[in-house]
Amino acid sequence: MTLRPYFSSSAKVWDDIQWVYGIEEAGYAGWEIVADGNYRLEKPDNLGKIKEVIASTRLGITVHAPYGDLNLATLNDPIWRESIRQIEVCIEQAGDLTDRVTIHPGYLS
Repeated sequence: MTLRPYFSSSAKVWDDIQWVYGIEEAGYAGWEIVADGNYRLEKPDNLGKIKEVIASTRLGITVHAPYGDLNLATLNDPIWRESIRQIEVCIEQAGDLTDRVTIHPGYLS
């Protein structure tokens, strides 16, 4: 069995989502949508554009939860609550796309 990798969106700037079609042409099996920065799933129009691409390709989809400036292991309660909130929003949005969401546990500084 030959495993084909997924392409992570964090390696590409999203000026125009048309670049995603090249992932399949390049031989990747799927697209890991890193839901951070320009790829946040709750940004206006992002989810619709992503669904259009998925419907017109055979790419598998996974979502990587946001991680920039978030820390699920922090002892600072307001930061922890906001980190949890953003992960929850991501998981809810990702549920329309996939059953796989990558989450990092955070770090103690």
